Amino acid sequence: MIWPDPIPCRPENPVQGIRVCEPRRTGRLCQYLRVKYCGVDVGEMLDVMELLGLREFSWLLEDDVDPDELADVLPDLAQASKNVPPTVRSRYAQQCGLLEWFRGLLERAVERGCGLTNRFSERLELKDRY
Repeated sequence: MIWPDPIPCRPENPVQGIRVCEPRRTGRLCQYLRVKYCGVDVGEMLDVMELLGLREFSWLLEDDVDPDELADVLPDLAQASKNVPPTVRSRYAQQCGLLEWFRGLLERAVERGCGLTNRFSERLELKDRY
């Protein structure tokens, strides 16, 4: 799993913020990032990128990404996602929706000065996601 870094709701204690995430428990949108859960399943998102021909963005899921790097790559990711062929888009509509969710999460994370990290994974065992 990867998360925004810092976690906007609890920058002082991100692991606790993830554990007690109210939107994750209630299904309401996060007031900071406007998503139900800000954790991203790396394996699932890598599969999405592979299916849609966007492997060049897989580095976003592999290591920590600082806010400036994230801000720099967002326009390229937006353009690449628009360039997914219509036949692929219709065949993999669910995956395209997941990619758009991910892009929206990244855009709002950048607005809040966040990068991405996987360093909380070792201290968390979460079975369900967004």
